Parts: sequence; structure tokens; C-alpha cells
Amino acid sequence: MPNARVRFHPAAAAEVEAAVQWYAERNSIAAQAFATEVNACVVPLFNPRQHVWSEHFVWSVDGLPLLGLTPCGRATITASALNRERMIAIRAADIAVGRHPPPGDPREPVPPSS
Repeated sequence: MPNARVRFHPAAAAEVEAAVQWYAERNSIAAQAFATEVNACVVPLFNPRQHVWSEHFVWSVDGLPLLGLTPCGRATITASALNRERMIAIRAADIAVGRHPPPGDPREPVPPSS
């Protein structure tokens, strides 16, 4: 019997998988790991079959850029160019019609006003 618990939002996972594939095909990187520029270590990229989305990613307050919470999340965002200009524009259009961010996806807390 398959596991009934959903560990990631399907729409978000599909976006990540498509972006990883796009970047890997066009930039000849291994889609399983990415060398971070900060400390030159290799970290695994997000795999929706192995990782929980909300542990690695959160949407910004305005819902446009995706923020990485862990080295895996940050490496996936960088390697897959998930915050490139075109992706931000698509998300802005989706926000305008109420399609983004996906229901249940974590959002960055709104800072308290002074």
C-alpha cells in the first residue's frame, strides 16, 4: 500500500523537478548534487521523493522569491535558477489571479511593524 502521507506540495515539487531538469540539461551539471560557492562543499539537491518541501523552502513575504532554509534548499534554488527573472514574473502573474503560492506552502513570517 503506498504511503498516504503527502510530503510535499505536488505543484511545488513539479516546479523544482522541471527547473532542475532544465538547468541540468542546459548547463551540464549533475542533478543530484551542487557545489556551493560559499564553502566549496557538495550538497544534495532537493528530491521530492526523499525530502519534505517545508523543511527546505519557504516563500518570501510577497510570495515572489523562493527562500532556502537549508544548504540543500539554497543549493537547489541556485543550481536550478528558481528565482530567475522569468520565474518571478510568472509567480507575480499567478499571484494576481490567486494561483500562487500553493495552499499550505510555508511563507516567511511578516516582520512586526515598528
